[in-house]
Amino acid sequence: MQTQSSISLRSIRPLFGNELAKVVDYFLYLSPEDDARMGTDRENLPSRGQWIQMLIEDTLKPLQERQFYYLGLFLDNIAIGHTGINKIDYGNEAYIHFHIWTPELRRQGLGSFYLREAIPYYFQHFKLKKIICEPNVKNLESNKTVLKNGFAFCRTYRTKPSMLSLEHDVNRYELLRMQMNS
Repeated sequence: MQTQSSISLRSIRPLFGNELAKVVDYFLYLSPEDDARMGTDRENLPSRGQWIQMLIEDTLKPLQERQFYYLGLFLDNIAIGHTGINKIDYGNEAYIHFHIWTPELRRQGLGSFYLREAIPYYFQHFKLKKIICEPNVKNLESNKTVLKNGFAFCRTYRTKPSMLSLEHDVNRYELLRMQMNS
């Protein structure tokens, strides 16, 4: 039997201002193994200051004009990761990403829980019809997580999924809003 004190509080909320530095720092300080798993392009990463400033400036725009949007993943009120969307076409589609920052907290089902919480948020706030996720084919856990959350596999192809990435093979998954309402 779980006691009240043994139950962890999980929540998501938008990240603003200097909180976005945690997102930037996550990518800047990835291990070589994590870089390989995700296909990170170290040569294309902006400087920490420029990157944080770019994200903060983007938070000042109306949702219809945003390039990026980040939700913090909180466990007992401590930020443990983020989910974000980019390539936002307001009212149509966006690309989703999710990251648990602490390696010890990975492979515990948290990514799936937080993704399940974030998806309706993005659909509602950005009036999306479709959310796309393109994890590296080598990132087995992320591929499993998107499938567990109702995404449909579309195809495997080679691309540069974001400004942070090297060109690599990805699996493309899509989730349609109408699938969420059925």
